[in-house]
Amino acid sequence: MRTWSCCRIMHSLFVVLLIAGCANSVDESAMIETTRVRTVIPAPTNTAIPATAVSTNTPVPTSTATPLPTNTPTPPTNTPEPSLTATNTAVPPELLDPSQLIVAEELSAITEEFGIVEWQMEEETLWEYRICHTFTGYSWSANPNHAINCVFALAKDATFESTIAAMYEWEILGSSAIELESTLVYENDFALYTDMYEQAYYDAFLMGDGVLYWISLSIGVPVGYTPETLFAEFGTEIETMIDAMLQINLEKRPN
Repeated sequence: MRTWSCCRIMHSLFVVLLIAGCANSVDESAMIETTRVRTVIPAPTNTAIPATAVSTNTPVPTSTATPLPTNTPTPPTNTPEPSLTATNTAVPPELLDPSQLIVAEELSAITEEFGIVEWQMEEETLWEYRICHTFTGYSWSANPNHAINCVFALAKDATFESTIAAMYEWEILGSSAIELESTLVYENDFALYTDMYEQAYYDAFLMGDGVLYWISLSIGVPVGYTPETLFAEFGTEIETMIDAMLQINLEKRPN
């Protein structure tokens, strides 16, 4: 069962057959610039388009081949706050500010050319040690696309291994989540996971400077694909969007 912390934590929760273009690269000391060839992925011809989608440049599927899952997990309302205090965090909690997070206009600029449109921010969650934005958008998929962007304050002695273990403990990552072999390279620790809840979810975690950045994207999966095989074929596009969002977070870091 998928549970979302904060936003996708309020999960219906991190977009292809049609996805993202890379945003401008930022602090080169924090990131090795990646260059992507942007390719619009044609939507499958056997999946229904939602009635609310209005994009005029996205191929419109003609029929639905398989029924959608009926056991969509309900986002919890009592996700525990990380066990941190103001005295043991690597950065003061007051430095976590929503201005560090991606906004709907920026997300739309990343994904529009790939056919994911009309991003709206559903919720802004401001906890003492975690801030998040949750978004809903539309593409060829019968289900809406979801995206989450969070920044966590980390304990001073946190390791990447203990942080990822906490993601499982807080059910941000489900027990069936699979780690993917990513081509993205950063100066700091990075990992990418995938799981399936109506759509394929791709969860990226980047740790550095006393904080953890979390990007979560959901992408429609056509008949015959799994989240892993979708990534195997369209990993460049998926990672382009993830990288673009992370670059915005890095650009907005407080000095």
